[in-house]
Amino acid sequence: MEITIFVDGSVRKASQADSRGAGKWRFIAMTDAMRLMEDHTEEAANQTVPETELKALRSALSWLQSTATNKSGLVVWIFCDSELVVRWMSGAYAVRAENILPLYADCKARFAVLMRLGCTIKVQKISGRENMAHVEA
Repeated sequence: MEITIFVDGSVRKASQADSRGAGKWRFIAMTDAMRLMEDHTEEAANQTVPETELKALRSALSWLQSTATNKSGLVVWIFCDSELVVRWMSGAYAVRAENILPLYADCKARFAVLMRLGCTIKVQKISGRENMAHVEA
């Protein structure tokens, strides 16, 4: 069985000089037959874009852990339009920002748990136009 998950996050900044603002993140999970399994959106103040992108991923992984689906042999494709998040999760980039480290560590821990349960997780970069979870803060 395969599950496809799209994740996205965005921030509405007060000005161009700000890196923080009202954040929103979303994930959409679909079966291999492209049937909707879950569509989840959250919001919070005082966020950066990378924080919202990782929170979307963390929400998706949390949902995946809580599903009753047998994880053994499950292949999960996670599509994200953030090159930074994809490279962090692949280990190509190191995470240094203090606000990102706890989110990153949580996502990596959730990956490890799912993989121990027999799940294969593949994270891939897509364009914003292809991202079905596209969200505007």
